[in-house]
Amino acid sequence: MSLFASFLTVSTAWGADLLELNLEDLMEVEVTSVSKSSKTVADSPAAVFVITQDDLRRSGATTIAEALRMVPGIEVAQVDSNKWALTSRGFNRRFANKLLIMMDGRTLYTPLFSGVFWEVQDTLLEDIERIEVIRGPGATIWGANAVNGVVNIITKKSQNTKGLLTTAAAGTHEKGNVSLRYGGSLTENVSARVYMKALERGTYDQASGEEGHDDWRMQQLGFRGDGTLGRHSLTFQGDAYTGKMGETVNVASTTVPYSNAFDQDSDVSGENLLTRYEYRHPQHGTMTLQFYYDHTNRVNPLLVGEDDRRIYDLDFYHSFSVDSHNWVWGVGRRTIEDKIQGTDSLSVDPASLDEHLHSFFVQDTYSVSPSFDITAGAKVESHTYLDTALQPSLRGLWRATPSQSIWGAVSYAERLPSRAERNISLNGRTVPPTTAANPSPWPILVQLQGDPTVDSENMISYELGYRFRHSQAFTLDLAMFFSQYDDLRTFEQGTRTCAATGAAPPCAPGDYIIQPQTIDSKAEGQTSGFELEADFQILEAWRLRTAYTYFNLEFEKDADSTDTANADFEGKSPQNQLSVRSLHDLFVNWELDFWLRYVDELPALQIADYWDLDIRLGWLPTDSLELSFVAQNLLDDGRFEFTPDVINTTSTQVPRAFYGKLVWRF
Repeated sequence: MSLFASFLTVSTAWGADLLELNLEDLMEVEVTSVSKSSKTVADSPAAVFVITQDDLRRSGATTIAEALRMVPGIEVAQVDSNKWALTSRGFNRRFANKLLIMMDGRTLYTPLFSGVFWEVQDTLLEDIERIEVIRGPGATIWGANAVNGVVNIITKKSQNTKGLLTTAAAGTHEKGNVSLRYGGSLTENVSARVYMKALERGTYDQASGEEGHDDWRMQQLGFRGDGTLGRHSLTFQGDAYTGKMGETVNVASTTVPYSNAFDQDSDVSGENLLTRYEYRHPQHGTMTLQFYYDHTNRVNPLLVGEDDRRIYDLDFYHSFSVDSHNWVWGVGRRTIEDKIQGTDSLSVDPASLDEHLHSFFVQDTYSVSPSFDITAGAKVESHTYLDTALQPSLRGLWRATPSQSIWGAVSYAERLPSRAERNISLNGRTVPPTTAANPSPWPILVQLQGDPTVDSENMISYELGYRFRHSQAFTLDLAMFFSQYDDLRTFEQGTRTCAATGAAPPCAPGDYIIQPQTIDSKAEGQTSGFELEADFQILEAWRLRTAYTYFNLEFEKDADSTDTANADFEGKSPQNQLSVRSLHDLFVNWELDFWLRYVDELPALQIADYWDLDIRLGWLPTDSLELSFVAQNLLDDGRFEFTPDVINTTSTQVPRAFYGKLVWRF
């Protein structure tokens, strides 16, 4: 909701090449993170990682989801050509629901599942100024869904994107990825830009080696305008997209063969508009008023049918300083309107619903001494169908020496139940008759059913961090955490009934049994681990950026729980992850970048661990022209990374891929 930790005030050095910024400069970049006051990355009392525009450019990534693989603590797994499972610090699913994703202050998760449709979250990558990732709770300011982290994608101001830019990429699986953007000054104090882009990605292979049905086609256009007048500034921006993505859906059936695989194409479209007004006063601080409208439409013939929703969000916040206190407070209101058509496999009751979310937060950062700060705050949220939730946090930062800092935090966060968790009815799978799992003569249809009274999930997290920098040659950032969760989702077994009569079995010949699984909150969990980022300036033209994550999750059901579906969370997150990026300016106008990654096994999904290597060779013959060649996934000719559970689609193998890219600015 309200604007939180990710609006960074960045120096003009962000426009420079990554290797032109020494490691000390990167640690000194000013951010307004947890406290919303001007702090450097080294002084932020949270686990913060910033992906710069040049990180994006030199990574070779073609999507935002792929770029997030470089962040410690973030789990990124590709489901097929157009889908990802992405989360922070565990509980990964295709619709992972504990990581809040934002773009320029606009929330991107769908209230239907509290997850993110990553296939429609896009913009011109060259117009992204930075992506700030905060691992750990951010609910004190952000509220709903900011349980395990916050990702805010921040685009460049229009005054920094003047002129004409065109890009084109194509390769073995990138069938075509083209974009065009033009920006300029309308008056001395007003600038604007417009862009359009289109992409087409080919299919991946299924386990059998046959070609999958997971192609991906998208078209998008948008604009942004920025104006300033003295202490006043105004931003107005918007996007519109349309596209089609394929998938293979496994639909439960009550007749032989009891599960049928169907190829389907989902049609997606949407529009959004955002405006932000900001007033800065030397004595009274900064006041910001933001409003956005977001409309999405998804036609999915075999599952949801049609999901059409509109979100209206209004936020106000005010930051100011009094003596040694830096205060920030804000209020917000969000309205969500949806219409869900449903299918034979999935229905939502009621089919149309209006929801309202109100919030208030306040936070104070107190400078106890020049070397020690304390930040305390809380957020209150009230939802149409839930009681008021209070989400506090306490953070501290100690600058032990000019090159070392230690921070710690204790935070409480809640995740609101999604629309599906309250109102869904989903035919999950069928257990065939006369089998070990079902010795009866009737097939059993397992049906997932929502509960309008289901509680919010909640957690309390303890974090401790250490940062060290050695001049311009080495920096280290370590974050350790222990989090305890309660009221976690379970699927509780209900009473079996015959479909035709609603009576208890035995059933009539030709009938089948319905086994309801009702969504409940009868589990708890613990996560622990550490995330390490270490950067080395080997030579003036050669840098290594490394990230390592160790993660452990323990999931325990209540004694009276009958859930059999969610205990495998313990095996859906990699225990170890490693990322090593080598960025080397070979000689004038040439760049050679290597990206080596290791991801541990996912035993619950029977997915093996893997090493991966991407290589990028770039040539910049002039200031306006860039040519690059990228080789991806060189150590595998095809691998599976994730298998969906609740929504049963067929995964495909991530292939070895090659593509070339041209960027021309004039």
